[in-house]
Amino acid sequence: MTRNGIARRVAYLLAAAMTAAVAAGCGENDAAVSAPPGDSPTPRPAVTAGPFDPAALIRDGYQVTASAAMPLGPAGEPDYRVVVSADRDAVPGGTQNVQVFGYRAGSWAEVFDAADATVPYAFQGDYGAPVADKAPDPVLNQKHRIEHVTVQPVQFGLESASLVINGEDKDNPEILGLIAVVDFVTTPGRANLDHFEMAQDLGTPTVTGADDRRQLQVPNFWYPWLNGGEPTPYTQTIGLTPDAGVAVVADSRPWLGAWVSPGRNPGVMVSQVVAGSPAERNLRVGDRIVSVNGNRPEQGLGPELLALKPGDEVTVTVDRGGAVQDVKLTLSDMSKAPTMWETPTPATIGIEVAPLSGRPGIAVTDVKPGGPADGAGIRQGDAITRVGDVPTGDPADLDAALSGRAGQELEVGVQRGTGSSETMRVRPEKAPQGDVQVALL
Repeated sequence: MTRNGIARRVAYLLAAAMTAAVAAGCGENDAAVSAPPGDSPTPRPAVTAGPFDPAALIRDGYQVTASAAMPLGPAGEPDYRVVVSADRDAVPGGTQNVQVFGYRAGSWAEVFDAADATVPYAFQGDYGAPVADKAPDPVLNQKHRIEHVTVQPVQFGLESASLVINGEDKDNPEILGLIAVVDFVTTPGRANLDHFEMAQDLGTPTVTGADDRRQLQVPNFWYPWLNGGEPTPYTQTIGLTPDAGVAVVADSRPWLGAWVSPGRNPGVMVSQVVAGSPAERNLRVGDRIVSVNGNRPEQGLGPELLALKPGDEVTVTVDRGGAVQDVKLTLSDMSKAPTMWETPTPATIGIEVAPLSGRPGIAVTDVKPGGPADGAGIRQGDAITRVGDVPTGDPADLDAALSGRAGQELEVGVQRGTGSSETMRVRPEKAPQGDVQVALL
């Protein structure tokens, strides 16, 4: 199988079941494993001149926490040795590392080190590197306090098991669960990182299914996206798919398929509609969702949607340019949603606005010199009546209409203080603070 094939098969694994496989595995004095086969497999004695000695192979200043032999190669290839070690001095409270060794050319060689294996920026999630720092971080950052590291081989129906590493990063404001998935199939002498994820409140997953077709039931908590609310438990199912490989195959959370922003109360404003989602042919940018199955949203649709489940048919009441209408659609589930990296970026045209009474729109109270609105001729005292197809009756509508549209030329309806109306073309820019919140429902 090609490297790309493995990547497709093992991409987007969000969590895995961890057990104390290392602690229960082979110790330092067990017999060494056979050499992995090359193009022409060459047998060798079952025992090397000396036993496997993890203490001599791990990083300087570290001590062995656990060591085990694990079946991580294709059928017929011998086991690898997986070692968890700890550095008690580098980070207050200690930090742990994972290394994997294979027998190569008559000696043990390192094929994976979680302290060196870098994580692509796109894998790092909400709690990865800050936006200003896109340098990849290691799987287990030894500058952090990484604790409770366990490892387990998990068979998803591939040629070999994947090594799943689980731990906790206790240096962040909240304790974060760490998940890494590594394969040892395609590149002799080197491991391939297939997935990395960090998540708050990650629970202990449960392995289900047959030995060669396992699935993982992964518990976590979902926080209603807008205006707070109590966390709600949900479960993701991880398994082997025919097209995406090992991936999230089901999610207990219902999914509408629209990015929304806080709008005029009650309800939320649709900022973008996701292609292929239940909302695609039913909702439009600028729609204000005012109720779901007759329930008026109180916390940005979080509780309203969480009371439902994937597959439910719902009636969504929307205010579309002043005309209220009901839209029926069938909810999908969150496994069909795009990743967080597609979150619309907040944008601005460089104006301050305020509610307006007596005429349509929102009042322009200040214009940033040299900003997009200034360049288009928008002035203090004007009223913004629409942005694209989105009518603006409240300051929150402007944020919703601009979200994700930095760099795009938009038509902006403007009413002058004299009463005349004009249409201006404005190209928004990214908001400097990025404080405008959007949510994928």
